[in-house]
Amino acid sequence: MTITQQQKNTASVFAILAGLISIPLTWMTIREPLLLSGLGNSLHLPIGQLNVTGVNGTITFLFKSPIWFIVGIAISANVIQLMQNSRQYAIPWFAGWVTSIFGVVWIGIGICVALFSDKATLGIGSLLGFFCAGVALFCVIVPTSTQEDPLPTITDAS
Repeated sequence: MTITQQQKNTASVFAILAGLISIPLTWMTIREPLLLSGLGNSLHLPIGQLNVTGVNGTITFLFKSPIWFIVGIAISANVIQLMQNSRQYAIPWFAGWVTSIFGVVWIGIGICVALFSDKATLGIGSLLGFFCAGVALFCVIVPTSTQEDPLPTITDAS
């Protein structure tokens, strides 16, 4: 399967928009959250649920990262795709790979934690964020068609 460069560019632009939109949205909702005190005691909060957004949430895998930072990496992976194909910038080939894999892994871990937790449910923000990271990785993996389809021309039939 090959796709044209125009299709990759269009997908990258929509992924960037999805990533930006995902940041203020709810990524997951945690029911009956526990608050751990410095002494190791857990306290039940009087609120029934806690909404985690891209602004106030973090994902911990190897180190603690804010969600907005991880989405920023996924957005930058799509920007790198656009910049590499413009022939105006000298971006190394591995930059797209590293940023795309980083975004997919970190966001995927956050989604898996919510999916396999009995106290958390996913929100639309996490799906949009994963779409942003997934498109970047898809564009890196799938080869680009070398023969571009020309735009249709209108000819005068008279």
